[in-house]
Amino acid sequence: PDTAFKIGRAFATSVARETRKVQPAIITARDGRQSSPYLAESLIAGMKASGANVTDLAVGPSPMCYFG
Repeated sequence: PDTAFKIGRAFATSVARETRKVQPAIITARDGRQSSPYLAESLIAGMKASGANVTDLAVGPSPMCYFG
């Protein structure tokens, strides 16, 4: 989970720089794997720590999560 937090923070920081927005909007989703809720929670926490406005779509089919 600590790694997911760091990845989320880095991703949101990158999106903020690229979009030149202090609070970029990011949408997340996860698949049905057992580890997904814990990883998503940490990832989202990292994004929010960087100021992102995160919308979590919760569980979705794997193709949507990967390529949506």
